[in-house]
Amino acid sequence: MVNNPIRQKSITGLSQEAGSIIAANLEDEDISWNKISVENNNVIVAYQQPEIFTQDELLANWLYIMILAAQNCPQSTVNIILECNFENGEKLQASVSVADIISFSNKEITAEEILSRINVEALTKGPVI
Repeated sequence: MVNNPIRQKSITGLSQEAGSIIAANLEDEDISWNKISVENNNVIVAYQQPEIFTQDELLANWLYIMILAAQNCPQSTVNIILECNFENGEKLQASVSVADIISFSNKEITAEEILSRINVEALTKGPVI
């Protein structure tokens, strides 16, 4: 049995409406999340990434969650930060500026450009992506 780091769900620092929109959309896409919060002008979304995934699926999840968070975050938000929890216990963080992800969503920059602007940091030894 795999130890699942996602346990209790919490939404903090967002309006009830914005938090509910993000949560509902994640759940509609079968993305298991446990935290949606605003901390120091950053929106943080912690979610569970299935162990069986391709790099394209991982990046598609990131872009979907980042766009969703950016579209529903307070105007003062600077960055979107994802805490990606893998079923094997590994964790990584991916972050991007709200301005960059909105530019991508508006088709002002390409997929290649947005991917080059996403910062990735292993919070444990990290999976290979």
